Amino acid sequence: MDNRNIHQVARRESQMMDAFALEGIKNQLSGLLESSPRKIEAFKTRMLKISLNYGLDKCSPESLINCGLQALTLDLPLESGQGYIVNYGGQAVFDCGYKGWQVLAKRSGYSVLADAVYSCDEFRQEGYGFDREMIFNPNFHERKSANDAWAKDNLTGVIVSVLEDETGNKTTAFVPADMIHKIVGTSPSQQSEKGKKFSPHENWAEQMFLAKAIKQVLSKFPIDLTKSQLAEAIQITNNTESLAQTNTGPEQYSEDRFIENFPKWEELVKSGRKPAMVIITQLSNGFQLSASQMERVMQLRDLEPIEGEQTNVE
Repeated sequence: MDNRNIHQVARRESQMMDAFALEGIKNQLSGLLESSPRKIEAFKTRMLKISLNYGLDKCSPESLINCGLQALTLDLPLESGQGYIVNYGGQAVFDCGYKGWQVLAKRSGYSVLADAVYSCDEFRQEGYGFDREMIFNPNFHERKSANDAWAKDNLTGVIVSVLEDETGNKTTAFVPADMIHKIVGTSPSQQSEKGKKFSPHENWAEQMFLAKAIKQVLSKFPIDLTKSQLAEAIQITNNTESLAQTNTGPEQYSEDRFIENFPKWEELVKSGRKPAMVIITQLSNGFQLSASQMERVMQLRDLEPIEGEQTNVE
């Protein structure tokens, strides 16, 4: 490593450590990792390594760390196709991958599979409503799905199959290509002078198509999302997709809405149904909170029941 690279790494490490020293980030990290010095240091090391990756090395340290906090909240690793960090104009945002949606669905009692449909395949849908039937025969000989540009140009849609593990009930839905492209929105990938791509939307197009289709179906599926991490993942990815579709930052959390919802958060924490830091992380990473809102929401930590005194909630 030459002196220039050594200087860049040192500068980046300094920026990340300054961000980790911010009170809000320190509190969230301590809460999510049970104040464990070993876990906290491991998290910092992991995020520093990620911050040096091409395409993320220009993202703000705070946004990168927030992505890591979101991954902790969802208990999804930023690897193995479960979670991704994507650069949107210098701000890092979290995106859930195909395997990530499968893991989250499984925790809620559902098995999910997705099949990409391309223009070279035989596909048609007959009937409607409860009598709907899909005919699908993939043409693997003609497919070039490993070619991301080909996959984008030839995508017809994605078939999402959901199996309820307890009952064995199956549901199948088709998400057309135009809907998927709308969800993806403006491509977040940026290119260097050499044209090097670093976005999963560019390098793993089919996997991201499958992920977006699963999210679209699960967000409309009759699952009690209030009791699962699926709700948090859907909200986080909705914010990510909003950036892609409108090129705007996270919305300001209105004071009226904050006042209306705060008693609900208090009850969730007091009853033990949701840890305070999960709510805090979800809010601070998904919305722009004012200083007074952040100060008040941090007070939720004081409402958590003492271990052994938690009330059982149906």
